Amino acid sequence: MRKRIIAAAILLLLACFTGWLIIEASGPEVLPEGSVIPIIKFTVKNSIEVLKPDSTKKTMVIFFNSKCSHCKYELSELNNNIEKFENVRIYFFTIEKDFFQKPIVERWKNLYTAPNVSFGIVNKSSYENKFGSMVTPSIFLFSTSSKLIKKIDGEMKIERLVEDL
Repeated sequence: MRKRIIAAAILLLLACFTGWLIIEASGPEVLPEGSVIPIIKFTVKNSIEVLKPDSTKKTMVIFFNSKCSHCKYELSELNNNIEKFENVRIYFFTIEKDFFQKPIVERWKNLYTAPNVSFGIVNKSSYENKFGSMVTPSIFLFSTSSKLIKKIDGEMKIERLVEDL
């Protein structure tokens, strides 16, 4: 009898968990394709800036973590191929509060010195509310009309990124 009660309780918990997953998955997407680029504040070394649309260039927003191996690969690839993205405004966002104290200049010097690239620290809940995905890396590609054209969770080959832009 006791085994049946335990089995029933486990099945009930499993059913509740499955129901919760289905409800969460069927909710509206935070930033569906075609959405306008969200306005979000981010911290650079000594000031606060705002992500702004750029009608002259496409915009790429990359959410990353400097300890993530996939992020390190993606940023290294972009660093080594930055010339392919001259006509793209690139924002790298992290939630790491101590990011600017890390040796990023040495690791991604070409990105850090490129005039079309910005690194910034964003507030976790603000970023999550505007972009949704906290997967690292997450890449968001926006057209010159500031509309989301592609969302990528995980690393992406440079050739494919260039093709998608």
